[in-house]
Amino acid sequence: MTATISLRQLEQKKSRCQGCQNDFYNRCDASGANRSSDGHCWSLPNAKLVYRWRINMWTPMDRRDRFTKVRVYDCFHGEGNQRDIYMKRLPQHLGGDWADSREAKEHEGGPR
Repeated sequence: MTATISLRQLEQKKSRCQGCQNDFYNRCDASGANRSSDGHCWSLPNAKLVYRWRINMWTPMDRRDRFTKVRVYDCFHGEGNQRDIYMKRLPQHLGGDWADSREAKEHEGGPR
């Protein structure tokens, strides 16, 4: 089910898409034509801001202080060979803490 949102809301949401591999569909090609039939990434209307643990894909996951808690869309995927990885939970050997407490409750079957 696709959410119905205004063009203004879509434009505001696009500002948080920078760095996502699907941001390609939010931009125009050299001729000025959009790269998608809708003029935006297909995930954007339903995208929700969530917390994630960010770490670069080349950084060892051996210390908790190498992770940064950030807010991104739930559909965000990095691009390129130097991209960051966005994890819902820290690795188990670092405590396994969830980045977003709402998602932790949903996972455990608690109230939404």
